Order: sequence, then C-alpha cells, then structure tokens
Amino acid sequence: MTVSIGMGLYKVTDLLLDARNPRLSPDSMHLSQDELLILLDENFNLDQLAMSMADNGYFEEEPLIGVVEEGEIYIVEGNRRLATLKLLTSEHCRSITRRTEMWGGFAQLSLDNNYDLTEVPVVIHETREEIMAILGQRHISGPLRWDPLPKSRYIDGLISSLPDDINFYYVGRKIGYKQDFVRRNYVAYRALIQAKEAGIYTENVEHFFGKFYTALNNSDIKTYLGLEIEDKLPIELKYPILKENLEKLSEVIEYIHGSKDKTPVFSDSRRISDLGQILMREEARSMLFTARNFTAALRLTGGEEIAILNNLEEVDVLLRQAYQNLDKYIENLKIHALIDACHVTITRMKKVYDEQRNS
Repeated sequence: MTVSIGMGLYKVTDLLLDARNPRLSPDSMHLSQDELLILLDENFNLDQLAMSMADNGYFEEEPLIGVVEEGEIYIVEGNRRLATLKLLTSEHCRSITRRTEMWGGFAQLSLDNNYDLTEVPVVIHETREEIMAILGQRHISGPLRWDPLPKSRYIDGLISSLPDDINFYYVGRKIGYKQDFVRRNYVAYRALIQAKEAGIYTENVEHFFGKFYTALNNSDIKTYLGLEIEDKLPIELKYPILKENLEKLSEVIEYIHGSKDKTPVFSDSRRISDLGQILMREEARSMLFTARNFTAALRLTGGEEIAILNNLEEVDVLLRQAYQNLDKYIENLKIHALIDACHVTITRMKKVYDEQRNS
C-alpha cells in the first residue's frame, strides 16, 4: 500500500479506527479493531449514516482524515463514517455485531443501488497535531459540535500533544475559542481523570459531564475544593485538585452524580449554585453530609427563601408585561388557558400561605 500526504482513494479494509477518538473513553485504548467497531455500532447511532450511504453513496466532498503511524492509516476524523463503511462492505464486520440482519439489509440496499463503498477519499496528514487543529475548528467552534465530554477530552488530547510551556491562549487560537473556555474544559476533564485515578466512582460523571463541568465553574464550589486555575499554565493544572481536597471532590461528585449505592441529592442542574451555597456554610454542609436532605440544608443557608422571592418577583414582572398587551389577543384560546392555569396556581399558593400564617 502506497501512502502519500494529501488526498487519495484508499480501500476501507486498509483504514483503521482510532482508539484515541475524543468521543471514546480512555478505557477504549486497549480495544481491538473489532471491539472498537462493536462499541461504535452500539453507542454512536450509525443507522442514519448507513441509510444515507445505502441511498446516496459516499459523499466525496467529505473525505476522511487520517495519519500514518507505524505503517498503518488511522482515521482521526470520521470514525463513525469509517465504522459504517466497514459494516456495509465487510461480511466479517457484520457478523460480529448484534445487528447482523439489519446491517445485511443496508449492505444489500447499497449494492442494489450500484454504490461501490469499498474505496473512499482520505486526506492524509503528517502529524496528529495538524489534525487536532482541524478537529477543533469543526467540533469545538464549528457546526458539528461535540457534547461536553468529547469536547473536554479533545482539548486534553490537544494539550498533551503540545510542549509543556504552551499556554491556554495559544491553544485557544488553534481551535478558535477564548482561553477561558479552553482552561475551564481542560480543568474539568483533568479533575475527572484525577477522580478516576483516586478510585472515586465516576461512571455517572462521564454520562452527565455537563453537570460536572458546571459545578467546577461555580465560584463557591471552586472555593470549597481549593480550585485555583487563573494565570496558570496547562502543565500546572494537570492535576488541578490538591491531594488533601480529593475527599471533598468525592463528596461533590456524590452529591451531584450519586455513587454505586447512593442517588444524587438533586436532579436539576440549576441547583448546582444552591449546592455551592450549602458547601460554604458549615451548618448546612453538616446537614447535607449526615442527613442527605438537600432542602433542609438549603434552608439553613437562607437560599430557599431568596429563590422564592426572586421567582415571585420575576413572575410579577412578566405578568405585568403580559397584561399590558392582553387586549390585543382576547380571542386567543391558548392565552385564555394559560391565564386559567396561572389563576389556579396563584389561588392554591394564596390558600396555603394564608392557612400557614393563621395556624
């Protein structure tokens, strides 16, 4: 097989899936090509791609992007497409999946439509660093944006491929984003890795990484964890949580994401700021730790009362604004139904409030 830098047509059988794909967990690094294929098939919604390729062929305007390592071509950008191609063109690949019959149907459809999917265009780059910059433009600031965890994992991978003395501003320039965004994502991912290495249960963190990211950017939670990230280089934040604060990190993760035997103390990510208030007050923090009663702990901070006041003030402003223009839409039945719903809720609130005050 002759490989040259730039665009070329390559057989699908000569292309390898990349275990370092930012969408995949670091635990995937040890997986074989067959295991990676099964993982992608079962977790990354390849069906839609399969239908498109079977109906329309492969869009040559969207070449795969690869790099040559140890004489093999690894596809760094386009692993979902490569996995789909392998399943459409290889009987062996179809035979190892749990959906052999479905993939056989897609494969036959592509043959019926006279599409040859055994060779596809690939752009070969000299180094992964070149491709990582392309990925950033496409999946971080571009139209095909990743979910929070792959985004942070990608930033970690990019930084690990660069010299130790680089700063967040330089990394941000490469992917078209501000350095604060890069720093926050890097710190959240490195804290996750640190937690895993410390034996903290993180399975739910990986599934709902956005919550963890939000928590580590809450000022109160950062203070509680002793997390200082400003004016530091990436190399200084590779392990952002001090060892003496790992137990606190474990508590925060358990409160937000639960553990093997405990459920989270709240489900709405908007309550993360409330958790921050609780952690900053000893009495409230003790209540949450011993009784795991989030509402009672929040009440000890005064935060619940403030939240009710803020909500009612906001509702009052919004209702007044709606009232000003109400006469223009007197025939709108949906508006009428919503007014009735608001009236029912306010009547119930007034009744409960009066009963409590007079009891």
